[in-house]
Amino acid sequence: MYAYIRNIEMLSEEYKVVAAGTKLELSCSVKNYTEAALVWYKDNGKQPVADHTLTYKNFILTSTLTYDPIQTANLGEYRCGIGDSRSKKSTTVSSVTVSATGATVMKGSGRATLKCSLSNASSQPSSVFWIDDDGKQYKSTDSTSDYKVVVGTFNNGEQSTSLEIQTADSAVYTCNFVVNGLTGSRRVPVTVVDIKTTSSLVHKGSDTSIQCRLEGTSTAPTVAWSGGDSGHVTTVKTDDFASKALVTSLQVKSVQKDLTYTCTYDVQGSKFAKEVQVEIYELSIPATYLLERERTLTIEVQTQPEIPDIANYVKQSDVSANVTVDGKPVITVGKQTVTITYTKVVAPMEVTYRYTDSSGTAHQLTSVVHVVEFRDSKVGISDGVQEAQLECTMFGVLTEDMKKQVSSFWTVGGKKEFKTPVISGSSITTKYDMAVTSSTVDGAVACGFSVQGKEYSHTAKLDIISIKCSEKVEIVGDKTVQLTCTISDSKHIEPVKAVWYKGSAQQLNQNLKGAGWPNPVTTTLPAISTAGSYRCSVDMGITEFTKTIAVTKKGGAPVDPVDPGGGDGDADGSTGESGKNVALIVGVTVPVIIVLIGVVVVGYCCFKKHRTRRARLT
Repeated sequence: MYAYIRNIEMLSEEYKVVAAGTKLELSCSVKNYTEAALVWYKDNGKQPVADHTLTYKNFILTSTLTYDPIQTANLGEYRCGIGDSRSKKSTTVSSVTVSATGATVMKGSGRATLKCSLSNASSQPSSVFWIDDDGKQYKSTDSTSDYKVVVGTFNNGEQSTSLEIQTADSAVYTCNFVVNGLTGSRRVPVTVVDIKTTSSLVHKGSDTSIQCRLEGTSTAPTVAWSGGDSGHVTTVKTDDFASKALVTSLQVKSVQKDLTYTCTYDVQGSKFAKEVQVEIYELSIPATYLLERERTLTIEVQTQPEIPDIANYVKQSDVSANVTVDGKPVITVGKQTVTITYTKVVAPMEVTYRYTDSSGTAHQLTSVVHVVEFRDSKVGISDGVQEAQLECTMFGVLTEDMKKQVSSFWTVGGKKEFKTPVISGSSITTKYDMAVTSSTVDGAVACGFSVQGKEYSHTAKLDIISIKCSEKVEIVGDKTVQLTCTISDSKHIEPVKAVWYKGSAQQLNQNLKGAGWPNPVTTTLPAISTAGSYRCSVDMGITEFTKTIAVTKKGGAPVDPVDPGGGDGDADGSTGESGKNVALIVGVTVPVIIVLIGVVVVGYCCFKKHRTRRARLT
């Protein structure tokens, strides 16, 4: 590799055709070098040619190379220089005229084609071949997959040859025509250029910049951009040509969609183009969320298209403070996802997620969180029921779009049965008629709603409870009796309390929680010495059951079935019975059907009513 000094000047760059035995003079000069060792080199050789003279005038040093007479061995390419520095221009001395056309190709694009033409030849060349600077020869008879030499037909002193060759780097090849023992040659350059591009992945709406860099040419090219969208404002910035490279940048404002631009370089008439992509990405979250009260909310920020490492494109994440939650949100920026987690949401809220992209532009996303809850509203059903109506209701403020996309279903026997829900204000209710048989005892019935394609499922269970109470009791003489009610077979619901009344006067309020459930639980009203109508009200949490017990006294006056004790009486008008001669407690099993709700996700289900009779104990 040689350096070229600009102020070393050949007087001309030419191709001289000479005949053997004639005189040849070549000259070159250098400015402001008074004691320079100006020498000549032949065919890019390392040893200088000695046959030259130096003259110095007006600060210009001139060297003249003289061959008189010139011999065949003197034919070739000559440059003058100082040390290893050579002049850019050269003079080729030949016995025939050889013209050449070099090539400039894009790296990796295929073969380069170099051409040489011979003229003024007195006879057909005996040999035509190419040679590189390492001395390797390329002949038409030796063509391989790496190169191909073509030699044209000799006609009227003219002949052509071409070299097609695959090369990864710029190089110089020499074509040679041997005519009558003399060689006419020409050095032919192949320039390999490469365009390196810098594409851009930019957030929608932000500004970006893309770049092209042409490398490998020693001649300054020109460059132009094309493509994209006329609706986008662009600015071109091209650096000065230096180090055999030219860099150009295109700034694109407010990118709204994917764009393709093309940079085109013109290198001495040869044009080379490469596409550069501008791709946009967007972050999004659902516009609305539907969530059960006091549940965890996880918002996953979606990225389109997927980004290998989202952390490089999402900076300074935070969320708005005007939300109603239990605890602060946790923002997690992973390699491919961003998640926002609220531990417990207790009221409807609006979440605003704010972030900056890789260009520093601020963005925000907003989602409205709708909160729903499912309330217990259940009643018991007494014995003799043949059919019960199950009811599932969801409460919460829904958008009109949500309400338009609501359906309900019940899963019975492994099959879904779809029902049309009733929407009233902030509640959505679905109902299902179910037969009450021995096979439905403790049976699970699933109900649910589908809101905009997302299902919310719940489970209802049929729990048949036995309540044994004293039915008719008689007091003998001055003795006392006690009244009892026993709650059993309750697998899912624990009794809360029992309240005893005589008429409308409360006699006992007994807490039953922790009294042994799920084993049978008994409530007792002791030391009864007066006749009358007594009531036991059992609170099961979701509903209450009332049983009336008639207490008589042997030889006493008849008991007022409504208010033997002077109170308001029983609401259901039940009557006691007498006729026993001894104090006796007769246990009667009363099957009671109630509904237990096992919430799977959100919501509640319940038995509301039955087809045959009111849901109330007597």
